[in-house]
Amino acid sequence: MRWQALLGVLVLSWLLPPAVLAQAEPSWVRGFPQRLTPQCDWYVALWSDGTYAATPWRCEPGVVIVEQVQREGVTTELSRSSGGYPQLAANGCVEYVTAWSDGSFSWVPFSCPPGVSYRKSQAGLLDPAIDRRELRLAPEPPREPGQLYRAASIEFAPQCGFTLVKIAVVDANGQPLNGVRATVDWNDRQGPLIVTKPTGDFGFPPGWTDASLSGRGMVIGQWRLWLIDAAGARLSDIVSFETNNDCESPNAKQIVIVTFRAL
Repeated sequence: MRWQALLGVLVLSWLLPPAVLAQAEPSWVRGFPQRLTPQCDWYVALWSDGTYAATPWRCEPGVVIVEQVQREGVTTELSRSSGGYPQLAANGCVEYVTAWSDGSFSWVPFSCPPGVSYRKSQAGLLDPAIDRRELRLAPEPPREPGQLYRAASIEFAPQCGFTLVKIAVVDANGQPLNGVRATVDWNDRQGPLIVTKPTGDFGFPPGWTDASLSGRGMVIGQWRLWLIDAAGARLSDIVSFETNNDCESPNAKQIVIVTFRAL
């Protein structure tokens, strides 16, 4: 699918905010994650001129975004994504960066401090003339007996006051699923596991639940997370992650966001 078609789908699926006054150079309005391709999540930036820019962030296991360009009628593969990471720009905005195998980078802003302006020229935008598609590099991992969900993504965010894991469960089309619980295991924990409320329960958005890992600040730990049914039987693969006590750098890991997708 061509890059222009991807942006067209995004524009149609996302309501534009009220019109913004024309500026000499478009500036950042807001950022959000979205699954623009079937198996990959992208970070998207909306600019004040109503246009969008995006960079791939994370794909499901064994899947990458491949760049292809037409040269004299011959399709040439340029590079493929090797993953992404957040970084702090000089003006305090958080950018999401994609590293490509040819040594190049693309990035868009995701959040900025109040009153800070981020111009479109500051972003590392993808060339719209290049075709991009998903490519599976390895066979999909075999499904375990009874497994109904597989972890699709894991993300981290800073929070100096507490440590929390947020869990989203979606169906095969990306729509939220309610009524699913998760359990969390700390490798050094003595006692029962943490069991969450069902996704979509009172106080949670559809498809979401969470578990407090520490309500009294940052905690260093190694954790394991999986989905369970009403009887406690495992329904998903096991996701391992760590949290740390560094909330002021791009490596901050106090808020953990894990998304499970139905198989």
